Amino acid sequence: VQSIYDLAKLKAEEEETGAGEEEEEEETEYDYLAPFLPAQKRGAGVELSKAEAVKAQEDCLAAMKERLLERAHIIDSRLEEEKAALQKKNANYQRNRDHLDKAEEEEYENFVQEATFRIRILKQRREQHGQQAHEKYRSLIERLLNDKRIAKHIK
Repeated sequence: VQSIYDLAKLKAEEEETGAGEEEEEEETEYDYLAPFLPAQKRGAGVELSKAEAVKAQEDCLAAMKERLLERAHIIDSRLEEEKAALQKKNANYQRNRDHLDKAEEEEYENFVQEATFRIRILKQRREQHGQQAHEKYRSLIERLLNDKRIAKHIK
């Protein structure tokens, strides 16, 4: 006869073991090139024609470029939104500066500090993304050139 504690411990160990195996399977099963290959050519050991290999490479690079550009656009639009909000608040403050009480001035100063912080962070993210985007794109090119399915058709 096992106690409830022992049963719970066994169940937790089984779940840990099972979860670890699933994670390993997912890592080995993922094929970054699969979405760009013809459906019948997905899988290990399947030969690609030169046209299929070139198309897969071009589509993969185009998708990466699109994702990187989309991310840059998101960062830029958020940065512009923050700048616009700060300018609007600043214009309001300049217009009503003589009629504001102490609490409203503090609120404005807090807003300016927070907005300036967010703007600085977004600028850092934009710069970091620009540096990482080139690195990610070059890394994908290298990965494609080393992929056995594509390399023999491209080199």
